[in-house]
Amino acid sequence: MISQNEEAIQKAVYADLKKSPEEVWLAETQASINGIDSMIANVDSWSRATHVDTDVFNYPATSMIKPELMGTALTIGC
Repeated sequence: MISQNEEAIQKAVYADLKKSPEEVWLAETQASINGIDSMIANVDSWSRATHVDTDVFNYPATSMIKPELMGTALTIGC
């Protein structure tokens, strides 16, 4: 979506902030795309269960922390 509308984004940022197309590409569109790519690449490791120590009262059980989705997050910038 960002790549398809890059020219419209450049025009809008120029109208608001007078940034050059090169600066918009580097600071706005590429930074956002890199952040999204990083999140997609790391979502598996972020959602993986983590084993933690078990207290003596629950021995021989194993304990782990399982991340659970709590809703939707909006990421702005990088």
